[in-house]
Amino acid sequence: MKWIFCAAAGFIALSPCSVSAKALMRPQAAIGMIAEAHTWGDLCRNWSLDNDAIDAFLLGQELRLDDQYREIYAPAREKAEAAVAKTTSARAACDHALDLYGPQGSKIPGLLKPRQF
Repeated sequence: MKWIFCAAAGFIALSPCSVSAKALMRPQAAIGMIAEAHTWGDLCRNWSLDNDAIDAFLLGQELRLDDQYREIYAPAREKAEAAVAKTTSARAACDHALDLYGPQGSKIPGLLKPRQF
């Protein structure tokens, strides 16, 4: 009985550490994805960046777009622009953006939302 209690206490004590460590990604990756969503999303006529979703994502990653991370954002944006330049059409680029960052996106769902006219 004492062994089970100790094992359970140890598991509970370690759980929050392992969960929070898994949830955070490297700042370069997180900021890079926002730059990528911004670049690809610019080609969508009926979709736009959801600033509230970006703020929530950054808060969850314990990041802010301040001067420190602008140094990451600019080259990531340039890299995404080079990839966009290789696409065959704006529609294909927009489809790609929605696949990654739209409501059911595979990278960060919800960074793009329907544009309000």
